[in-house]
Amino acid sequence: MYIEINLIQERRYNLKKFVYICLTVLCLSGCIGENYSVGHPITKLQVNDSTYDLKPSKVQWQTQGDSTSLDEDNIEALLSESKKITVSQGQFIKIKFEDSIEDEGEYTDIQIKISVTQNDSKQLLYEKDIDSSMLEEIHTFASPTENGNYILEVEFSSNGNYAQYIGNLYVE
Repeated sequence: MYIEINLIQERRYNLKKFVYICLTVLCLSGCIGENYSVGHPITKLQVNDSTYDLKPSKVQWQTQGDSTSLDEDNIEALLSESKKITVSQGQFIKIKFEDSIEDEGEYTDIQIKISVTQNDSKQLLYEKDIDSSMLEEIHTFASPTENGNYILEVEFSSNGNYAQYIGNLYVE
């Protein structure tokens, strides 16, 4: 009889243990293989030893739990808040994109366009489609070859989402 009670208690213990293991696996299985959404990236320019954060001017971005929308009408006000980025004619400028949310999400179907506008004339400087593994790489493009003030525009799109960043570029 003592052995039977011991066996029943051992079976209950094993059953409890089995249930706990199943619940744990079930809870964790929702996290494994999940592709978390990411927000629009932080965009930085590197000129010589200086780094400049570009300000978002237009954003249409959807994530799993959030939606971001920004459409800055007053570009001059946004540019006045930005540091002037001074470069030489034809100087190479480095640009880097960083995840704005550290939830291990992934950007896919990425397209980058970089252009400058001066006196209502727009000039494309760089355009590239990249995969997500190249997001953290530094991309390089050349500044305009004519002196003057320019509005620098960086367009970043991924997964049907869109973000535009602007900067105040001065070519000397």
